[in-house]
Amino acid sequence: MEGKYAGSTYEATVSELESAVESAQNTLDTLKEEQTALIALENGVVTADEDRTIAAVPYEAGDTLQPGTAFALYCDTQTIMISVEVSQEKVAQVHVGEEVSVMISGNREGAVTGTVSSIASSATTGESVSNVTYAVIISIDNPDGKLGSGSSATVIFQGEQEEKTE
Repeated sequence: MEGKYAGSTYEATVSELESAVESAQNTLDTLKEEQTALIALENGVVTADEDRTIAAVPYEAGDTLQPGTAFALYCDTQTIMISVEVSQEKVAQVHVGEEVSVMISGNREGAVTGTVSSIASSATTGESVSNVTYAVIISIDNPDGKLGSGSSATVIFQGEQEEKTE
């Protein structure tokens, strides 16, 4: 009887072993990535892959690093994104790639040029069905990093005006 089931027992055992080997390989790959990151630390100095601005550090001196929690967060200040709600009647006149004029409060240099980078495919309903809007994302080049978030901005689309606080 044992000989009769030897083939299926063998196949099941091989399958289990293959699964165990695959799991061990995944663990090894993860550990190698972590080892590479640790080796990259030189005298306690951490470097990023790209030039960016540190936005937050969720740890303080003496804290223990926790798995899955970044020890520093950085953001791209080279491009500022502004989301503007455009009415249903006017959204058909807006096109991706279109240049717009943007007045940012506190910017002493006047208007800057932005580009429509995306238009939402689904509407955002306002207070009533007659108040339907679409989110339009405007990108602004900010190579010198002078512009920041949290300011009020006025976006001008071909003679129209929409305002958004960013």
